[in-house]
Amino acid sequence: MGKFPVISLTLKGATGTNFAKARTMLRRAIGNEAMRFQFLPESDRLTKTEQSLYESMVNIDQTGACTMSDELLKDSLQVLSRLLEKHYGKKVIMLIDEYDVPLDKAYQSGYYDDMVELVRILFGNALKTNESLDFAGRCWRLMALPGNMMR
Repeated sequence: MGKFPVISLTLKGATGTNFAKARTMLRRAIGNEAMRFQFLPESDRLTKTEQSLYESMVNIDQTGACTMSDELLKDSLQVLSRLLEKHYGKKVIMLIDEYDVPLDKAYQSGYYDDMVELVRILFGNALKTNESLDFAGRCWRLMALPGNMMR
């Protein structure tokens, strides 16, 4: 415990009655997780550009809505992983809970194809092509392992 930086994301609330609302809630979930690392803009291991990129991930407007662009949203978990690896000098563990909730809600509400495309890109970037990732898993599965085999 405490040896690796951990991104712990729940997607339970990343739903909406239409794709735009669901995307906003997904942006909020990722932005809120990124806010746990508010020390990153002050990290002497990150460049000014990287610090600015982090700020773009957590920026909110006057209404409290996350202003992260759609392009950054798609790369957000990979970017956050890279920044954390650079700051800590260790690869990242990513835990994702309730990953199926946005897709189920999208299916029920008629915007499944749009949500599948977004989630495919987001998770593809975060899990398949992410060189900053040491380990990823679903939270409920990890908690059920004998001896809780998380590092």
